[in-house]
Amino acid sequence: MQFNADKCEVLRISNKRSNILGATPYSIHGTALRTVDEAKYLGVTIHRNLSWKPHVQNICNKSNSTLGFLRRNLRKCSPKIKELAYKTYVRPTLEYSSTVWDPHHAGPDCPD
Repeated sequence: MQFNADKCEVLRISNKRSNILGATPYSIHGTALRTVDEAKYLGVTIHRNLSWKPHVQNICNKSNSTLGFLRRNLRKCSPKIKELAYKTYVRPTLEYSSTVWDPHHAGPDCPD
């Protein structure tokens, strides 16, 4: 099996504010791989400093987008249909891998 270099990325896990300068870039078949700050793996966004903020933002944006779609298209439906649509399309997105990051820390943005 051969890897497609265009679909591969390098994610360096570090608390340093800047990327390592002068680091030798990784390559596959002579093609240099691009270095990213965050990558999606099995539906979970992993940030270079292991912060869950990008993952939570992605999940919230996706759920809000789906909820907006349902509100626009189910405007005249009964509350039972709206509830069923919410539980089918929005709630699983919010709950997927939530045990990993919630509660990840208490702070001014997060109530105890």
